[in-house]
Amino acid sequence: MKRRLLIAFLLLFTMMSSIFAQERTVTGTITSAQDGTPLPGVTVLAVGTNKGVITDLDGKYSISVPSSATTLRFSFVGMQTKNVEIGNQSVISLALDEDTTEMEEVVVTALGIPKKEKALGYAVTKLDGEEVALSGTISPVESLQGKVAGLDITRVEGGTFGGTRITVRGNSTLGSNNQPIFVVDGVIVDNGTSGGSQWGGADWGNDLKNLNPDDFETVVVLKGSAATALYGSRALNGAIVITTKKGKARKGLGISFSQTVNTKNVYAGPAFQNVYGEGGPPGYDDRPSGDIFAPQNGFLTNSDGEPYVEGTAGWWWVPISYGHKMDGTQIRDWDGEWINYNPQPNNFVDAFDRGMYSNTNLTLDGGNDRSTFIISASNASEKGTSPNNDFRRTSLSSRVTYKLNDYISTEVGISYVNSLSQNPPTSLAQYFITGNWPRNYDTNKWKHNYKASHGGLPSNKWGDPNANVPGHNVWFSVYENHSDQLQETVRINGRVNARILPWMEFVVEGYINNLYTTYEAKSLGTGYANEGGGYTLNHSRKEQYDAKFWLNLDKQLTSNIHGRLSLGGELWNTSNSYSNARTNGMIVPAQFTLSNSKNQAIAGA
Repeated sequence: MKRRLLIAFLLLFTMMSSIFAQERTVTGTITSAQDGTPLPGVTVLAVGTNKGVITDLDGKYSISVPSSATTLRFSFVGMQTKNVEIGNQSVISLALDEDTTEMEEVVVTALGIPKKEKALGYAVTKLDGEEVALSGTISPVESLQGKVAGLDITRVEGGTFGGTRITVRGNSTLGSNNQPIFVVDGVIVDNGTSGGSQWGGADWGNDLKNLNPDDFETVVVLKGSAATALYGSRALNGAIVITTKKGKARKGLGISFSQTVNTKNVYAGPAFQNVYGEGGPPGYDDRPSGDIFAPQNGFLTNSDGEPYVEGTAGWWWVPISYGHKMDGTQIRDWDGEWINYNPQPNNFVDAFDRGMYSNTNLTLDGGNDRSTFIISASNASEKGTSPNNDFRRTSLSSRVTYKLNDYISTEVGISYVNSLSQNPPTSLAQYFITGNWPRNYDTNKWKHNYKASHGGLPSNKWGDPNANVPGHNVWFSVYENHSDQLQETVRINGRVNARILPWMEFVVEGYINNLYTTYEAKSLGTGYANEGGGYTLNHSRKEQYDAKFWLNLDKQLTSNIHGRLSLGGELWNTSNSYSNARTNGMIVPAQFTLSNSKNQAIAGA
């Protein structure tokens, strides 16, 4: 009996010794060769097995290595991968070098798949997010101008928030929209042309103005249909893929703060003549003229024989500058006051204001070897050079990544943007170029002197002294009528990556992208005591939902053949709704509500 127990104990000891002999523990610390700082998140893999760990916040690791493994592989994004023979070592510490070449070659392509640039069969251009953020523009599209070959960007006259038309290598179809799609972390953002009768026929920009450039990590321009096959017909004209920032594993909390301020001035205009003032052209016979083929050289006179500025009595009732020389002669102005008849060489520039752009951004990030987070808050505003043309945007965003194990990782992002666009600009330049406002027009005097004492437009009907001043209706509209567009954008996106095999990855991704718009137009009555006027209120809703999955296969088949294959499907849905109502006459002037309508408010477009 004792012999049997001894034999059983020896067998059990032998089995346990054999089991424990199969594995051994190796520890160490991984640092950066550049500055010696510990590297969290480095993958440590026992080559030829499925045994692997990642380093902690201090760059330390501990791995149980099977006896069959003879080599450890250390890899980290942006660093050169190193293989180290284990031998009899129980402690292996090393420093990893930066792989700058690899970082420059890898770009994010369709569906967020990173690839080496030299392996692509089409042209791409990659920009760092900082290049876009430092441009100091409301729309991130404008900052791409001059940075990407083949990219043509045209600014629409919409002031601070005006739309931007962009094409890649010219127009590719005969359709009205030849612009590439924008993809932000997998979310397709509408970049269609802006304006439309539902917004008062003005240019209000498009959804791109609601993107915060401070959140951008990289911007990749994919050129040509081959580059965008995975997005289908939506990307016929190319795609601009934007990847936002992720948090970084670190000790403590990372804090980033930036403040950008710049000013804008209209410093020059067209080359106007500044010799002749208001008056009809040569040959306009019912005006005093010594030579019918020369500019007029005489003034009209009133009943007292006093010379005066003609007002609207010009060529075809347009006051153009073919009149008397502006030589300082004493003359009655449009309001009846004596002035020196002199040119106003800066009257074009004086029509515009000094613009001001300001952007404040605060970012917090952190994490550990399993998860990271980033939270960003930004406030941007711009006062346009056109009077009363303003834009404000507040954006909040957050992104969280989590690694469940060595095979499955997830990430979720959410962003909220609130933007207010005010008063698309009136094209003031046209009034100077066409001659409606002649070269003796004193802009600084008249742009704030457009109202009659009763509050409406000056009129001869009421004996208002400024009734004949050109442009008072334009300035009245600029300063007294207000139109605002408030937009709220909510984007939520999520992604799950499952590494089934070293060469096989399964991805599930989806997003919600909703845009809610409120438009208000308030028109002050131009009649006596502000009789007239109107109020318009519009609401629109655009909701998009997307879900897709795909399987990526990426394997070195032979020494000369490398195969890649992506298989998947997508479910995409979008819906739009719109409502509109406006007053039908106003009971009380300047009371901007639908209930103030004299008659039943009008609904519909």
